[in-house]
Amino acid sequence: MADLADKLRTLGSRALKLKDVLQTEEATKHSLILPFIAELGYDIYDPTQVVPEFIADFGIKKGEKVDYALLKEGKPVIIIECKHCKECPTKYDGQMFRYFTTLPSVKFAILTNGIKYLFYTDIEEANKPDETPFFEFDITDITDYQIEQLKQFHKNELDVDKAADAASELKYMKEMTGFLKKELTSPSDDFITFIIKSIDNKRLTTNRLATLSIIAKKAIKQVADDMFTERIARVLDKKQEEEQTQIVQDDKVEENNKIITTQEEIDGYNIIKALLRKEIDLKRIGYKDYQGFFGIRLDDMLTKTFCKLFFNNQKKLSIRTIYKDKTENVYDIECIDDIYQYADDIINAAKSFL
Repeated sequence: MADLADKLRTLGSRALKLKDVLQTEEATKHSLILPFIAELGYDIYDPTQVVPEFIADFGIKKGEKVDYALLKEGKPVIIIECKHCKECPTKYDGQMFRYFTTLPSVKFAILTNGIKYLFYTDIEEANKPDETPFFEFDITDITDYQIEQLKQFHKNELDVDKAADAASELKYMKEMTGFLKKELTSPSDDFITFIIKSIDNKRLTTNRLATLSIIAKKAIKQVADDMFTERIARVLDKKQEEEQTQIVQDDKVEENNKIITTQEEIDGYNIIKALLRKEIDLKRIGYKDYQGFFGIRLDDMLTKTFCKLFFNNQKKLSIRTIYKDKTENVYDIECIDDIYQYADDIINAAKSFL
C-alpha cells in the first residue's frame, strides 16, 4: 500500500474537478465513492466483497436498504451511507442506527458525500452507533496522518477487533486535542484556575486570582505561539534539507553525465584483469569511472581501489597503484601495452587488500 497516499490524493484532485458538475447522488456514487471503495482494496464488481443497495429486514420494517455494505467472510462489517456531493454530511439517519442494532457483524459505518468521510462505531454503547464520528477527513485535503489511520480499513489489513480498539483511541484523541486547542486559543476560567493552583500554593484571594489569571493567559498564548513557531521552523528546516538533497543529487547526475568511459580505459581494465587472473577470482574485480580517473577495485568497494588509470589526456597517459597502507606509485606510459611493464606492482597492490 505504499502508493495509497498518491492514489487518494489523485482521487482528491478528481473530486475537486467534478464536485460542481455532479448533479445527482447516483453520479456522486459512481464518480467519487465507488473509486474510494476500490482504493481500499475492494473489488466493487464482486458481490462477495461489495453489495450495493444492501437490504436487511428490521422487525416490521421490510426491505430497508443502505447504499453499500462491505463484506468480510460473507458478513457485512462496514456499511456506507451516501449523500450528494453538494450535501454536507452531518448526521446519520435512523437506518444506520437499525443496521447496528440488528446486525452484530456490522462494526463500522461511513457517512459520506464523496468528499467528506465520517466514520462511526459503537464505542459509547454496544450495537448503537455513537452520535459523533471517531474519525473524519476531507479527500481533497487529506493529511499523511489521516492516510495512516485509513490504512487499517483497507481490505487486506482490516482486523475488526484491532480497528475497533484503534477507533476508540482515535475518538478520545480527537476529543482531547479538540479540548486542548480550544483551551490554548480561548482558555476557560476552570483551566486557568487549574494552572494557577498547579504552581501556586498560596490562598487565592479575588484580587490575587485576577492578577494571576492575566499572567496565565499570557503564558498560554506564549506557549501556543512558541509551538507554532517551532512547527514552522521544523517545516522550513525539512524543506531546506530536501532542497539541499535535491541539489546534491542534481550535481551527481550532472557529474555522471560528464563522464565518458573510453575504449582505452576498458582495454586497460581488461589488461589488468588478465594480469590478475591467476592471483584473484576475476568476479571480485570491478571498476568505477570518475570524472578525473578510471578506478579499478576489489569487491566493488571504493576503499579497495588498487589501481587508477589517468587516460583523459591522450598526450599524457599514466597509471597509479595504491596499497592498503596508502602507499602509491605513479607511472607515466606511452601506450596502453606499457601496463604490462608494471605487472608485479599492480598484482602486489591488489593482493594487499586480500
